[in-house]
Formats: sequence, C-alpha cells, structure tokens
Amino acid sequence: MLVTNLRLGALARLGLDYESLAPQFPRLIYASISGYGPDGEGGAKAGYDVGAFWSRSGLALSLTPEGAEPPVPRPGLGDHPTGLALAAGVCAALVERQRTGRGQFVSTSLLRTGAYVAGSIWPVARTVDF
Repeated sequence: MLVTNLRLGALARLGLDYESLAPQFPRLIYASISGYGPDGEGGAKAGYDVGAFWSRSGLALSLTPEGAEPPVPRPGLGDHPTGLALAAGVCAALVERQRTGRGQFVSTSLLRTGAYVAGSIWPVARTVDF
C-alpha cells in the first residue's frame, strides 16, 4: 500500500505514480489525498484546508449568515474528514483486493469532502438563524 498527499505530477516525475507502479505490483492499493482531485483544472495544484475545503467547496458560505463575515475555521478542519474518507476508500479497496487479488487507485480531495459536508449543511444553514 502506498499512501500519499504529494501532487500526482510530482509523483509521476519520480516514477511513483500509480500507472508506473501498478504493472510491477498488481496488488498495490495506491491511496492519494489532494487539494482538488486527480483530474480537472485543479488536479495539478497544491491545495490546503482553508482554500480547498473551507472556501472553494462552499462550506464557508454555507455557515455564514447573510451580510456577516465568514467564521474563521479551526486549523485542519477539513484534514480530518478527508483522511477518514480516504481510510474508508482504502478499506473498500482491501476488501476488493481480498476478493479479486487486484489492487487499485483510491483518491479523495479536500474539495470533494468539503462539497459533501457543505451539501449536508446548506439546507439547514439557510433555514435556521444562527
């Protein structure tokens, strides 16, 4: 198993990307956390908790009363649930590997987890006075 939070482009330059390693290690579970996910416009960008999880996901907006300043998040607010999301993905990959003998690429991002959290908060936050 390889668990990383390095940008995938940096790993590819080192020959440590999933595509390079999987043929040599077919049972490899490659787990990656990033700021914005492995694909798309943000895939190569570094991402941090306050930018990717808190701001770009819409979570800050969800928790900010109209006309007010957004609350200041505690450090690492998105790191914990994003790490748990990756751990859940790794557990599923382990079960699949036990069943099939094959590893796989598992990923999540701060943005993806933030959007999930914001989506569950948004309806309540817009109907309840803080």
